[in-house]
Amino acid sequence: MVVPKVYFVRHGETQWSSMGKHTSVTDLPLLPVGAKVAAERGRVLFGPGKTIDPAKTARVYCSPRLRAQQTMSLFMAEHRFFCKPECLVTEDRIAEWNYGDYEGLTNEEIYRIQGEFRIWEQGCPGGESPEDITARLDSLIAEIREIHRKAMEDNTDGDVLIFGHGHILRAFAMRWINVDLHKPITMVLPTSGLGALSYEHSNINEPAILLM
Repeated sequence: MVVPKVYFVRHGETQWSSMGKHTSVTDLPLLPVGAKVAAERGRVLFGPGKTIDPAKTARVYCSPRLRAQQTMSLFMAEHRFFCKPECLVTEDRIAEWNYGDYEGLTNEEIYRIQGEFRIWEQGCPGGESPEDITARLDSLIAEIREIHRKAMEDNTDGDVLIFGHGHILRAFAMRWINVDLHKPITMVLPTSGLGALSYEHSNINEPAILLM
């Protein structure tokens, strides 16, 4: 049986990410170094016979933000044409956690204003709560599970590739394995970083983080 996977890629470096500023709705482009690294990562990881094979990829989801869209284009490069146009989806549900009043601030600046910063427990004033994030991610995960279920039933390839952002992709990985966002697992996902998810025992009812 073919066991499908989800691969997810964080966008490349931007001016604000290099400064530790929280970036959600602010639509920044990649820095030249961010574009260079995203392209290099794609050349290594994406292509026929590589870790992420376009021939095995049933769906590509990308955040609508410019930095994610640029990362997708650079990462997939000429191999994106192996994917059918209808498989490339701009997806609001994988946009970054809306930081609201914290937009553009560093952790240190938030601490000075708020005294603490516990996004996983409290969310962001003027932005999204953990419950908001859970609702939109669970909806997307259910959609992906149906893609995977059909692929497993038909014994066909059904990998999914996602381009997104630091907080939302870590939240996605947690919700994939049914972790309550109020009780987060510590994860690190650098710019242009890659993660993977799949299923234990080839069982769609046993979602798992895939260590590669």
